[in-house]
Amino acid sequence: LGDKRSKAVTMGDIARILKDKGDVDTALGMHQEEMSIYESLGDKRSKAVTMGDIARILTDKGDVDTALGMHQEMVAIFESLGDKRSKAVTMGDIALILKDKGDVDTALGMLQEELKIAESLGDKDLLAGTYFYLGQLYLSQSKPRQAFEAFGNSYRLNCELGRLDGIAFSGMQMGVLLCGSGKREEGLKLLEQSRAAFRKLDWPGPLQQVEQIIEQLTGEG
Repeated sequence: LGDKRSKAVTMGDIARILKDKGDVDTALGMHQEEMSIYESLGDKRSKAVTMGDIARILTDKGDVDTALGMHQEMVAIFESLGDKRSKAVTMGDIALILKDKGDVDTALGMLQEELKIAESLGDKDLLAGTYFYLGQLYLSQSKPRQAFEAFGNSYRLNCELGRLDGIAFSGMQMGVLLCGSGKREEGLKLLEQSRAAFRKLDWPGPLQQVEQIIEQLTGEG
């Protein structure tokens, strides 16, 4: 039929399934062909979205420098399209890579800029996620007060949104920090709330993590 766009979209769907099944190399190849099609069509947005899929696979494979370059190109594309939200999300992805590479100060600046964009858009979901990553960054800098404030903002926004997963993760971080600062009863209450949320979500990995934390603090088991 010569319908290049539909072919590219289908390739992207197949590639994501293959990635979830663990066949990342085949998925990578399909996404790269998908990107080439969008490039030939002059579809900048679809090209940038596909670049994000490729960059995430490359990050998982340890090729963070190539992934970083792709994310930076994506920022430029979204900026040229006037897509502030996608630009902000991509900046968050860049910040996480920079944090893992040890460039915490640049990562912090990127997250703070992402936060400003999210605030200007009034996007609570983006704000909640950005505050959570800010909290993690502050923890890596051994800044518990700033981390608690960031996790607290994420927790509040997730409560407003009714996002059980966000409530559980941010609440778990707050609980640990509260217990560490001597507010054990208040902290355990949040940790137990997170445990209940992870049970409801049926997420065994995070559930096991929070249960281990509670056991260490209380001797449960």
